[in-house]
Parts: sequence; C-alpha cells; structure tokens
Amino acid sequence: MEDHAFRERIILISDKIGHVIEMAVGSFCVLIYGAMIVAALLGVAFRYIMLSPFEWTEELARFLMLWLGFLGMNIALRKNQHIAINFFGDRLPPGLSRLMGYCIDVLVALFLYYLLKQGYLMTTRTLMTASTLGISMFWIYMAVPLGALLTVIQLVLNVTMKVLKEFRPQPIPAG
Repeated sequence: MEDHAFRERIILISDKIGHVIEMAVGSFCVLIYGAMIVAALLGVAFRYIMLSPFEWTEELARFLMLWLGFLGMNIALRKNQHIAINFFGDRLPPGLSRLMGYCIDVLVALFLYYLLKQGYLMTTRTLMTASTLGISMFWIYMAVPLGALLTVIQLVLNVTMKVLKEFRPQPIPAG
C-alpha cells in the first residue's frame, strides 16, 4: 500500500509541475500573441492608411511568432495535441501500441536534445543584430533552446506519469 501512495504522490507532483509550467508559459504566450497582433496591425495601419510605414513592425511580428511557436510546443506536448499520425497506432494491439508510444517518446527526446544543443550553440555563437530593431539575435534565438528545454521537462513529466499509471502493481486477489 505504501508503494501505491508513493506512486500516486509522484504522479500528482509531476502533474502539478507540468501544470505550473503550462500556465506560466501559456500566460507569456498570450502576451506575445497580443504584442504580435498589435505589431502587425500597426504595420498595416501605418503602411496603407497613414502611407508612412514603420520598418520594424514586420520584423518584430516575425520574431514574436518564432517565440510563440517554440514556447507553445511544450504546451501542445503536455496536452498530447502535437501533430501525430494515428493510422497505425489505432490498428495495433494495445501492448504493441504502448511500446510504439514509448519509442516515439524516445525519438521526440532525441530530437529535443538535438534542438536544445544546436539552439544553444546558435544562440551563444551569434554576433548578428536584428536589422531594424537593433537588438542582438541572441534574444531572438534564445527561443529555440528555451522552448526545447521546457518541452523536454514536459516530456519527462508525461513519461513519468505514463509509466507510473501503466505499470501499477495489480492487487492480489483474496482467496
């Protein structure tokens, strides 16, 4: 019984950590999305209505979209709403389908490791600045390793919960 309580506690803690990350990143994504819309609308309004375009609005909207995509991927992974092809998994026996799910988790982890490593190298080695905004591309590229890191954390939490839920010890029948 003690093992069962421990497993449930780990599942609960993993879920809470994932939820906190999701809410924090989700709130930040809402702000980014709002800023992206404002930048795009300013660009359109000043280009076509005022006939005096701002040069920085398109670049800012593009960079904000990059941040939105990389930060949002951990939320999609947590909720299992990322792109998936279920054609084969739905037709396999449950045991084989579960095994395939774990293989996919390993492949996603390897991809995220590569993304994290290359994103870090790209971020730390850049000497460029954004052409119209004049800020270091370090801040733009930082979306890649940060998004990958947050997604790795969500993946580890998801796999931990999945393993603990699927491999619960079965109760011994009284007899």
